[in-house]
Amino acid sequence: MRSVYTFLAAALSLAPAARSYTLEGHGALVVSDITGSDILGYLNTDGKWADEDPVAFNGGSTLMFNGQYKWLIVNDQGTITTDEHGPDGTYWEALTHNRAGEPTFIIATDLSGEGVYGGPFWYASAVPVGSEAVALSSEPFDGAQNVTLTWFGLI
Repeated sequence: MRSVYTFLAAALSLAPAARSYTLEGHGALVVSDITGSDILGYLNTDGKWADEDPVAFNGGSTLMFNGQYKWLIVNDQGTITTDEHGPDGTYWEALTHNRAGEPTFIIATDLSGEGVYGGPFWYASAVPVGSEAVALSSEPFDGAQNVTLTWFGLI
C-alpha cells in the first residue's frame, strides 16, 4: 500500500508545473489525513503539528506568523520549522482545492519553483497528544503518520 502513496506523491509533485494555488489572506495551516478531509490538528508557532487552536499566518508565497517576524520554512533536514531571519527560500503553494474551496495538498518549493522541498504528503513520528507537538518531515519513514496540509482562511 505504501507504494501507492509514494506513486501518488510523485504524481502530485509534478502538478506545480501545471497549476498551483497561492495561500491568500490570513489563515491557518490545518493538518489533515491523507485524503485532506479529516482535521487532525494545526501547525503551531514552532511549525509543529499540535492539537491546539489554530495559529494565524499572513498568506502569500512565503508564510509569516501574523504579528511576528517569524517565517515558516522547511530546513535542510526536510523538517517544517520556523526562522526569524526570513523565509529562507521556502515558497508555499497548494496543488488543488477541496470541496469547500480551501487550498489543499500544500507543498513547499524553492522560490524559483523548480525544486520541491516537501509535500503534498508530510510525515510525523506520532500523533500529538495533549500539549505535545510533533515535527512534520518531508521524508517518509517506517511507522510514520502520513498527513497533508490545508489552508483555512481566517476572517
